[in-house]
Amino acid sequence: MKLISLNARGLNRPCKLRSVSLRLLKLKPDVILLQELHTPKNELFTQLFEDYDIFVESSCSNSAGVATLVLKSIGATLVYSSSNRVIIVKLKNDILITNIYAPNDPSEKARFFKDLSNRTNSSSSIVMGDTNTVTCKNDISTQNFHPDRCDTKAFNHLISSCGLTDATDITNEKKFTFSGPNVTSRIDKALLSADLHSNIKFSVHSLSKQDHAAIILEARPGRAAGNA
Repeated sequence: MKLISLNARGLNRPCKLRSVSLRLLKLKPDVILLQELHTPKNELFTQLFEDYDIFVESSCSNSAGVATLVLKSIGATLVYSSSNRVIIVKLKNDILITNIYAPNDPSEKARFFKDLSNRTNSSSSIVMGDTNTVTCKNDISTQNFHPDRCDTKAFNHLISSCGLTDATDITNEKKFTFSGPNVTSRIDKALLSADLHSNIKFSVHSLSKQDHAAIILEARPGRAAGNA
């Protein structure tokens, strides 16, 4: 099972939607997690991803918005969605997939992670997306790391309380995922529960003209997911 997560920085223009979707589909993902959608689901979106069940939590405003797409052959049901920032779906093999786009404000972010801690299982769970958070000084190219800030503590509590592990710690893939004018960082993350650690691959895939790279998680968590 291959999952791809990308902060798309807006897919409200048809030409960009086509371009990004074609690049993603070439990678043959089973699950696609998109952040910063900036648009509700529309006819073009449905046409481009016709082989996928599409779950969208997005308004018409030029901010936030998330979408989770799961191959129809795998199957998924919606568990929870809220605030244009989170979608949780359950696959037919009982794996819980959480797609997140965390706020920028530290206080809002802390509340977001606290709520997510109450909605995340300690088994058969994958959390992927743009966390807007660095968890250690090696996650960022500058000295702008605040271990005692409320959002950093809340995010690390989410990881520890739900028994999650950052995929980079399992696979040793340490590439930065975001490149800004004065900083590069690893804010796009894949977290997974202990029962899903075996036989995983994690990689960072740069897309041209995107400040966020796509992150790719390949997992074979037991017989059911392997068959998917």
